[in-house]
Amino acid sequence: MNPPLSLEEYFALTRRAPEKWDPDPFTNPKRDWQRDNFDRAVDGMTRILERVRDGEVTKDDLKQSDIKEATRENTYKYWLYVGHHPPSPSNEWKRLGQRYWSVDAWRSYRERGDRDLVLEHVVPKKRMWERLLADSSNVRLWMERNLCCVVTVGEDRRRIRQRQTHPNPADPWLRYWKTGIVLLYNRAWTTEQRAPLLRHGLLDGTSFAPDGESHQE
Repeated sequence: MNPPLSLEEYFALTRRAPEKWDPDPFTNPKRDWQRDNFDRAVDGMTRILERVRDGEVTKDDLKQSDIKEATRENTYKYWLYVGHHPPSPSNEWKRLGQRYWSVDAWRSYRERGDRDLVLEHVVPKKRMWERLLADSSNVRLWMERNLCCVVTVGEDRRRIRQRQTHPNPADPWLRYWKTGIVLLYNRAWTTEQRAPLLRHGLLDGTSFAPDGESHQE
């Protein structure tokens, strides 16, 4: 496994990437769901936690595995989903517009469409819920760590599901460290979003040129 890229190496490699990937996995032509609904998800999770605190519902009441239309807004899973895509979405919403894709997922999408892809919660939902319960005064901070990544079914089964626990949900990408998963470069990443990807070695040359070609000299 290659050592993590330095910041200097990272910026040098960005020159190899195209202005926009073809196909572009980071843009949903309908809308930017995450941008438009993040605050709503934070507010919804805050209300859920207030109801737990006030004794209106128990923690067990909120562990419904089946998110039904009539009661879904009363489940913590609903608000963890809504931060990323509409409830009960088509695969399109679970793929296009997500900020993080593995290189292998993008290659698969380019060749075969959206089958064999999974939208994976970087911090397992159960662990995220435990942190929200334990630190309910910092809902926004934890919801910012409620990250998702599009990976292949193979990556999910062979590399990620073995790590259903999380060593430190405050550092979401630590769970992907040493899995061999490489993420596709996204020009829209902020400094804060980029830093842990570099720290945990989730970017390499293929992140910027998946087929080995250089797009810019």
